[in-house]
Amino acid sequence: YYYLWSLERICVALGLKTIAKKDWYHWGAELLLANQSPDGTWRGEFSDYQADTCFALLFLKKANLTGNLSE
Repeated sequence: YYYLWSLERICVALGLKTIAKKDWYHWGAELLLANQSPDGTWRGEFSDYQADTCFALLFLKKANLTGNLSE
């Protein structure tokens, strides 16, 4: 989940819609939804601290906090 969030941060900051002609957000969102627990959380390596759920939600939010870095 940390990887997905890191991917989201880079793609949003650089304004990328695709990577290698693949919609990265759609791919990640499908992956997250397929792995979401019935109680709405995500459980991975850091589930003891709810970090996996936090990273999943941050990915899905897709917020651009940095402005346009590609300029």
